[in-house]
Amino acid sequence: MFIPPGDKDDMHCHNADQTFYVIDGECTMHFPDGGKAVMKPGMVATITGGSFYQLENTGAGPMVLMGNRSGPSEAIQHINYELRKDIKTLSREEIEKIRHGGNVPISG
Repeated sequence: MFIPPGDKDDMHCHNADQTFYVIDGECTMHFPDGGKAVMKPGMVATITGGSFYQLENTGAGPMVLMGNRSGPSEAIQHINYELRKDIKTLSREEIEKIRHGGNVPISG
């Protein structure tokens, strides 16, 4: 993954374990309880399946990560924290909003 400075993804989880290795830059992992972990080159993090997190490039330059998930790729789900739905089932409008780390209003 190559992520420009200031960019972040949505708060989400996967149904499989995931490992990240920071190659370059600074990655801040945010968690729903307000906690965070700052990762720098050479650091590794493992996120267990079902644990919500958000990645943000908090460095001055590009953030380069290498990552993998356990299990077959076609079975992997990306579950948005606010909606509690797999992004494969979301509307185009909902996907655009969460792609930029924005809040998605939860409808009835």
